[in-house]
Amino acid sequence: MKDFKKILVMYQLKEVYRTCHVLDRRESSAEHSWSSMILADYFLGKMKLKLDRERVMDILLYHDLVEVEAGDTYVHDKKALKTKEKREKEGLEKLKEKMPKVLLKKYVALYGEYKECKTAEARFANAIDKLDPIVHSLEKAHSWAEWDLSEEDVREVKEKHLVFSQEFMNILDDLIQYLKRKNLIR
Repeated sequence: MKDFKKILVMYQLKEVYRTCHVLDRRESSAEHSWSSMILADYFLGKMKLKLDRERVMDILLYHDLVEVEAGDTYVHDKKALKTKEKREKEGLEKLKEKMPKVLLKKYVALYGEYKECKTAEARFANAIDKLDPIVHSLEKAHSWAEWDLSEEDVREVKEKHLVFSQEFMNILDDLIQYLKRKNLIR
C-alpha cells in the first residue's frame, strides 16, 4: 500500500493546470503529456525517423512530472520563466523523495535526458512538447485571443526547440500560416 500512495504523488500531475483550454477549464499537465504522446506517435509514423519509439514515449510520459512540485510555467510568462529552472530543480529533489523507488532511477534518467536534449529521442520529444500546445489550440480562438500573440512571439519561444530539424521547422511554418489565416495570431 505504501507504493500506491507514492504513485498517487505522481497522479497529482492531473491537478497541475496549464494555460490551454479544455472545454470550460484549463488543460492539466497530465492531459498535455497524453496528447504529446499521441502527436509523437503520429509524427514517428509520418516522418519515418530511426528513433527508439519506446524511449520517446517514456520521455514524454515523464517530461512534465516535475510540475507536481514546481507547477507549470507558461512559455510567454517572462517573470515566471526567470524562476523556472530553480523551481524545477527544487521540485525534482522533492519529487525524488516521494516517488516509488522502482520508478525513481528511470525517471531521473529520462528527466535528465529530456532537459539536456543531447539524444535524438530527447530532441524529438522536446519538439513535440513545444508543438502540442499549438496543435491543441488550433480551433480554440478564445485561447489565442486571451494570449494576444504575434507570429514573432510564437517563433521566439518555439523555433529554438525545432531548428535541429527542417521537417519540424516546416511544420511550425505551416501551423503559423494557418493561425494567421484564421486571424488567431498577429
